[in-house]
Amino acid sequence: MNVREEIEALVEFEGRGPGSDAERRAAEHLVERLRAMGREAETETVDTWPNWALTYAVHALLVIVGSVVSVIVPVIGALLVLLVVVLTFLDAIGMAFTTRKLLGRRSSQNVISREDNDKGGDLYLVAHYDAGRGGLAYHPKLQERRAAFGKLVRRGIGPMEPFFWAMLAVLVCVLVRLTGIDNMLLTVFQFIFTVLLIISLPLLLDTAFASPVPGANDNASGVATVMRLADRFGGELEHFNLNLLLTGSQEGGSLGMRSYLKRRKGDLEPARTVFLNVDEVGRGTIRFSSREGLLLPIESHNQLVDVCEQMVEAKEQEREEQEANDEDGHDEHGRRDRDEDQDDDGDGDGEDERDEDRDDERDDERDDERDDERDEGRDDERDEDRPGVRSMTWRTSTDGYAARSASFPAISITCKARLDYTPGHHQRTDTDDRVDDEALERAYAFIAELVGRLDETVGPDLAKPAEETLLKEES
Repeated sequence: MNVREEIEALVEFEGRGPGSDAERRAAEHLVERLRAMGREAETETVDTWPNWALTYAVHALLVIVGSVVSVIVPVIGALLVLLVVVLTFLDAIGMAFTTRKLLGRRSSQNVISREDNDKGGDLYLVAHYDAGRGGLAYHPKLQERRAAFGKLVRRGIGPMEPFFWAMLAVLVCVLVRLTGIDNMLLTVFQFIFTVLLIISLPLLLDTAFASPVPGANDNASGVATVMRLADRFGGELEHFNLNLLLTGSQEGGSLGMRSYLKRRKGDLEPARTVFLNVDEVGRGTIRFSSREGLLLPIESHNQLVDVCEQMVEAKEQEREEQEANDEDGHDEHGRRDRDEDQDDDGDGDGEDERDEDRDDERDDERDDERDDERDEGRDDERDEDRPGVRSMTWRTSTDGYAARSASFPAISITCKARLDYTPGHHQRTDTDDRVDDEALERAYAFIAELVGRLDETVGPDLAKPAEETLLKEES
């Protein structure tokens, strides 16, 4: 199948935000494509409340009000701020959606394609097909500086963390006021974080009313990749049924994924079910999650992380062996050249000329290579400058995080730039012409190898009782 064509076809459904008509039409298109591939496919309707940005704007406004009130009536201000901080936290970790249920319900769809070959386990390839909204909060400079600061402090900064920590700081201040403390230092400290929330308010409102972005990389690239993997591995795995789950309303907080898991509570067995989440694999270098989550990241399944680490180590060892072989070859070539120089002293001048010609040819080749590198002109780093495949803590709400929250073995695969952020994320420039074919191919090859290794290493173990399989985690 042609991955590029699949991405372009999905991008044509403009405005496919969570719960939109365009999202519904995109789901119908994906069902048709999967059936054309010879797979059974259907949609499953999901009731969602996707307007997270407006929800958090309301929360920010209430905390600002509570902060002001606390100066006059500390008890009322503290209770208001405490309530809102708790509601924000529960919403962010996906435990309880409250305020957003007052802001409108929308119908979304999951696209499901299952195999029923009576095998030992189920392997789900997951990718969301909806597109997120843009806005000033996703301006390239803001994202890049947040990523650079995260690298400086050696800890990634999630997109919602500054907002939540500002709310938490205000809560600390208003609770301190309950003890009777009321000095200038406390007032200044509380004022600073209240101002930060005031600044966040227009950014959240801007996002709430912005149009959905094209979503070529996020996440038409993931959808096309899992479809390609299903085309390759469908019916071919020895120990796993290969299932596709293309989720809707992921941009609203992994709502499609949460609904799928909730409806099948008790039917899916964690000790025999694996979720591989594929998200934004069209630009950058491969990353696999070691931890993920918006505010409190939780560990990805240790067995899945170990398999990914083994793949990385095997590639590194292969590269080192290749470099050692190349060096041995150069050394042998150099010894032969020296021996020839000693045997042909009478032809020294001619040999010198030939050496000079070879040096000139090498210089020309290097110049050509540098010119080719400059001509590539990609937004992402050149291949030779990219850091290698590695794990990362992904501080956002993903479908992989939703599966891990429900105690299922899960891991997320993505591609990131050097600073572990995605160029073009939630921007109008996330178009199909910005998707890198080489990044797509790298992601496909990595996940294909991961699927094969899971079938070879974890698969045979599924014949054991559930409590003894490699996927079983200690409670």
